[in-house]
Amino acid sequence: INSIVITSEGEFIAAGAVNNGEYDEAFITKLSGDGATISDFASSGVYKTTYSQENTINAISLGEDNTILAVGFMTSTDSKDIFVLTLEEESESQTTAVTFLETDIAQDDDIGYAAVALDSSSLFAAGSSSNGSDLDVALLRFSSDASVSTGEGGVSGSTEGVIASGFRITTKELQAITRVSVVSGGTIDQFSNSEEDVT
Repeated sequence: INSIVITSEGEFIAAGAVNNGEYDEAFITKLSGDGATISDFASSGVYKTTYSQENTINAISLGEDNTILAVGFMTSTDSKDIFVLTLEEESESQTTAVTFLETDIAQDDDIGYAAVALDSSSLFAAGSSSNGSDLDVALLRFSSDASVSTGEGGVSGSTEGVIASGFRITTKELQAITRVSVVSGGTIDQFSNSEEDVT
């Protein structure tokens, strides 16, 4: 367990990683005030990713409506990328919607260590980005007004009532850096499984 927060109802949200025998997989679980697993969370009490490479959650934060926002890293082909996951429960329909982003900043190891939710659709993530010789501070803001889209992949255990959608963001080299702004660019790919990307 790398991070734990308390909800407005006095429940606990814990997150981190569990080893599957080959590599670590990120997980999120919800516990009652007395420490018991809440079984209807994510259909089985625990949401665990099932991507084909190492991934972990280092920090979580709650949005205004208790949407869970998490950051960490996912190992790609040749490096680690900042991993952002959003988990939203719909109590009326008993579904859990999961959206995840994989952000490659500098073509080397990028890791998210801290998360602060401004609201349910905006997140600040802080961490590090390697330039090949040393580490730079990475501060990112993620924002979305769109509802979670449905897709496949990244869900373990009972998948009934769980939908997931994933995106990979690759940024270009930063230019025109000033005290208050920077110019960049990049691509966003949607994928249903981390082994195969679909633009």
